[in-house]
Amino acid sequence: MRACELSAAAALVGFASVAVASTQLQERDIVRCTTTQDCQGSGVYLPPNSVPSCSPRRTCTYACNDGFVSANGKCQQVCQTDSDCTIGATSWNSHLACISGSCGWACNDGYLSTGGGCLATATPSQVSSKQTTQAAPSTTTAAGTTTPQSLRTMVGSPLAATVGSSATIRASGAFSTDLDRVVLGVPTPETSPTPTPTTTKTTTTTTTTTTTSAHPTGTQCVVNADCDNSIPADSHNTCTWGFCGWGCNSGYKLGFNGGGCVPIYTASLAAPTRPAATPRLLRSYAGSSFFDRWFFYNDTDPTHGMVNYVGRNYANKAGLTYITSSGSAVLSIDRKSKLAPGVYRESVRIMSTDTYDAGSLIIIDMKHVPYGCSTWPAFWTFNWPWPSYGEIDVYEGVNSRFFNQMTLHTENGCTRSGSQTGNVQWASPNCYAYSGGDNGCTVFDYDPSSYGAGFNAAGGGVFALQIAETGVSIWRWQRSQIPGDVKSGNPRPYTWGTPVAEWDGATCDTRTFIQKQMLTFDITTCGDWAGIDGVFQRGDLSGSCYPQYANCAAAVQDPAAFSEAYFEVNYIRVFQV
Repeated sequence: MRACELSAAAALVGFASVAVASTQLQERDIVRCTTTQDCQGSGVYLPPNSVPSCSPRRTCTYACNDGFVSANGKCQQVCQTDSDCTIGATSWNSHLACISGSCGWACNDGYLSTGGGCLATATPSQVSSKQTTQAAPSTTTAAGTTTPQSLRTMVGSPLAATVGSSATIRASGAFSTDLDRVVLGVPTPETSPTPTPTTTKTTTTTTTTTTTSAHPTGTQCVVNADCDNSIPADSHNTCTWGFCGWGCNSGYKLGFNGGGCVPIYTASLAAPTRPAATPRLLRSYAGSSFFDRWFFYNDTDPTHGMVNYVGRNYANKAGLTYITSSGSAVLSIDRKSKLAPGVYRESVRIMSTDTYDAGSLIIIDMKHVPYGCSTWPAFWTFNWPWPSYGEIDVYEGVNSRFFNQMTLHTENGCTRSGSQTGNVQWASPNCYAYSGGDNGCTVFDYDPSSYGAGFNAAGGGVFALQIAETGVSIWRWQRSQIPGDVKSGNPRPYTWGTPVAEWDGATCDTRTFIQKQMLTFDITTCGDWAGIDGVFQRGDLSGSCYPQYANCAAAVQDPAAFSEAYFEVNYIRVFQV
């Protein structure tokens, strides 16, 4: 939802204390009614702080409770001052705030609001922008720049970022349109992990890396010289998408906790350690406890997909997540509702509370993977701030195509090299997330059993992702070809042969570019990739979706398009290597 639309929703504050939501918002099924009583127990979508209601169209919907207003399929707390806000989640270094009549959050004193949350401003011991003489050239992107294809990376835990778009991500359901107090959104997981402190190394090496500037802080601008804000040490003012922000200087990147800029380190510090021959089991996600070490992102999709991500409790009640009788875990988009035009489909996006660095082997056994017209599913890893800590796409594709693609998205300085069975024709070796065009370095797997219907027809299979100091490798096996050591839980990667995708540490050091990775599942629709007409209408990229559906949005309305849109996971095992 764009800021102007949500501002209009906030104007409803002056209306009756119970605001009736539009029937265009998330009905699971259309239920006819004459009175509100007819809607009791009807199964219509009820966000928190709402009750069933019979709309003027004589269909069951919901009405927000007193003190709440309907916007974007949720009931948000109404307010006049900050003290009215008592419900909602905040980002790091922020507090609940009343913004345009509904409750969101704002940064604490001493912090700047960015698309990634609240970053610390300069302290008296730090240099100001006028004193930063070694600032690297910034990357100034004009409004309207094409955003990276895999923009799912723009959001995460516990902070979020959005790039090159007039849409902002909502924080607890509120936007600010006041340019002096821009509050860009952050996902609102039901449970956020405790931030992991960043340990600063004492030895640095020179690098030519220039990190992408931090996201807008509110002041409008045309060029970098228009910006003269107080900023963290080792950073410089930038004008990005028409707003002043700041970026880390050459040789630095955003710190993990959002506190400023930290040095980038290279492989010259020490020779990389090779993986151990006998990995040790570190953690298992399986059975009835599968969902215990994840948090559910339940805010606006940063890739602009036509989905409403829901929290854990609602996902369980709606049947979007559950454990089967055989012990496998299911993660699904809503596969039953027939939707009116423009209505978003309920879905899930989960991220592990555990993070993994170089020295990790992640094995995932999937019985079923999502595919279908308008879908954009993925199993991947990343962390905020993106792309400072990197992203690895393990299973990703769109619509009903037949092939998988595996991609690294990193800071500048990482390139793909290595031996793989996958295809790299037409794929850039540059893994830099803002390189333009590919926006990452991809390896394609054209084996029909690698994705979607072909993967499921083969009985599912196993992906193995090894993040070692010597590089990143991905192997894949269909059900009938899973090695015995993998089945037994005693993996021996050195016996597996050439991986389907590989990024050698000699040209992409994982200690620099891939850090603190969260395991992530999501199923979105359309958005910045699957929804592009030039993608949706091509049979080689989307299967037979067109002309069955005129466009991606039309497919979102039809539950038949989502009959196969779910993950069924037997287990995930993480080993220390």
